[in-house]
Amino acid sequence: MKPVVSGLDKKYGDRVAFANVDYSSAENAALLEKYQVLGHPTYVVLGADGKEVERFNGYTSETDLQAAIQKAASSASQE
Repeated sequence: MKPVVSGLDKKYGDRVAFANVDYSSAENAALLEKYQVLGHPTYVVLGADGKEVERFNGYTSETDLQAAIQKAASSASQE
């Protein structure tokens, strides 16, 4: 999925922020708890208001991930 996410970052990075969080790092425990990440890969797409737009637990298709990112990007442009 890294190449897929990297490609989506290049396509939407000017409108959407991407963050990669190391699931195994103790430093990220609070963040993983905040977003209720129970396994990996987990993709949490947040809107400009910080609210969850969509969540994917496990592998997902590029099409579904892109649709969620477009939804988040369009909600940001409406604000």
